[in-house]
Amino acid sequence: MEEMLHIPISATYEIDHETGQVTRTAAEYADVSADFIARFLIQRFGLTPWKKEDSNE
Repeated sequence: MEEMLHIPISATYEIDHETGQVTRTAAEYADVSADFIARFLIQRFGLTPWKKEDSNE
């Protein structure tokens, strides 16, 4: 069986301007396969999304 993740795909938040506290007041969730998320991240950010250090520095 494929690994599924239950993730929020949209959400509404309220901010308490006195305290800075952020609270999620509503959310819509979807079950998405871990494979789909991995493929999405690789397509958007590449295999190595972190900055590679320059060996000359």
